[in-house]
Amino acid sequence: MRPSKRTGFGHGVYESSKSKKEIVGTYRATQDNRGFRYILAGASNLAVGKATSSVAEDANLVDENVAAGQASAIGAQVVLFTAGGATTLAKDELEGGFYSVNDATGEGQMRRISGNPAAAAATILTITLDEPLKVATVVTTTQHTIIHNPWSKVVLQATATIFPTGVPQVAIPLANYGWSQTKGWGTAWHQEATTPGEELIHGGTDGQVIINTGYVSQVVGWMGPATPGIAEYQPVYFVID
Repeated sequence: MRPSKRTGFGHGVYESSKSKKEIVGTYRATQDNRGFRYILAGASNLAVGKATSSVAEDANLVDENVAAGQASAIGAQVVLFTAGGATTLAKDELEGGFYSVNDATGEGQMRRISGNPAAAAATILTITLDEPLKVATVVTTTQHTIIHNPWSKVVLQATATIFPTGVPQVAIPLANYGWSQTKGWGTAWHQEATTPGEELIHGGTDGQVIINTGYVSQVVGWMGPATPGIAEYQPVYFVID
């Protein structure tokens, strides 16, 4: 079934492309309540119906103090960030990610990142925000964090506790773009036999889903009316979005 409004999708749901045709992370929906996120593949093995996830956050960009000379004033949209170690970024690699002030003066603010210059093994990074800060940050006192766009450079699910990013609708080669289903009826690869209605999370095997027994991971969906065997693809109602 095609999307309810074909013109609403700049990139076909069942296509992959080397060219970016939507903003990475864009959400689109059909009239039958299926939802899709536009992703960039960070691995070469993204396949139909196999669960994907974001990559782990870079520890060098989490909970860092505002360094000397880098405090941001009220209204700032360009922010300097001293990383905890040498960091390499492509131009605009952080686009669609978020900047968060997580402690002390200015805490609670979060802004979408619209871009960044390239950085080669650098510790001082520059990011541009979509919207200005409303509270200034303070040297040493304020702590802040950079979060990558979770829909960029997604990989075949490898760790159950990493943020789930849905199941691709076609095979998406490395560094190509496509859609990953995050809501509504779809198909997922099962690690074990399940029964209808059971809650599902990422499995211990790359790309698979399992029954949620430990309640330590984000729920990705609910088992459909079929009873799958091990390593089979069966209907799932996705609830990531």
